[in-house]
Amino acid sequence: MKKTIVEMSDDAGEQMVNKVKESPFYSIQLDECTDTSSQPQLSVFIRYVSNDEGLEGLLTCKALQLYAKGENIF
Repeated sequence: MKKTIVEMSDDAGEQMVNKVKESPFYSIQLDECTDTSSQPQLSVFIRYVSNDEGLEGLLTCKALQLYAKGENIF
């Protein structure tokens, strides 16, 4: 079951990346938050155009090793 979920997630990510590559425009947004266990998290969103429609998707959500400062995010 876990393998199927991972494969579905990978496929959805691949499809979004392909649509972004075809898009004439895109933008990336980063957002940092701290979860309930005080672990800083970084979310990366992308907005793009597909079939004359503006779309948005979550590219990744990663735990940050240190503090949520710009230099650590970079």
